[in-house]
Formats: sequence, structure tokens, C-alpha cells
Amino acid sequence: MLAWVGTTAVPILNKTSFEKVKFTVPSLKEQQKIAAVLTNADKEIELLEQQLTDLQQEKKALMQVLLTGKKRVVVDGEVV
Repeated sequence: MLAWVGTTAVPILNKTSFEKVKFTVPSLKEQQKIAAVLTNADKEIELLEQQLTDLQQEKKALMQVLLTGKKRVVVDGEVV
């Protein structure tokens, strides 16, 4: 429940109206399960970010080898 002050169209949330608001909170067991899922997701994201960094480094190294001519690309049995 929000209180209207004057003629403004912006509702104001004051202490009295805030005290009337009811919140539902998941049980502690459910909160722990949610936290575990989020922690696992964070770990997987970190792993994927590391793999991306590694692949980007590998790409740079391979491009450098190609650009210096140390390695030639073979397409259909012909060196390009």
C-alpha cells in the first residue's frame, strides 16, 4: 500500500506503508539449494571463461605461425 502525497503522480513509500508490506521468504533449506545452484553456475562460467581465454591465446599463436610463414595451409592436398 503506497501513500499519495499532494497531486504528484509518484507514490511515496513511507515507514507506515512499508510495515504493511508482507514478504515471503523461501525456507532455509530451499535458500541453500538455490545458493548451491548459483555457486555451481559461477564455477562453470569461470571455467568457460578460462577455456575461452586459452583458445584466444592459441588462436593468436597459430595466426602468428601462419603469418611468419612457418606453417602453410593445406587445402585439398595443395599448399595455399
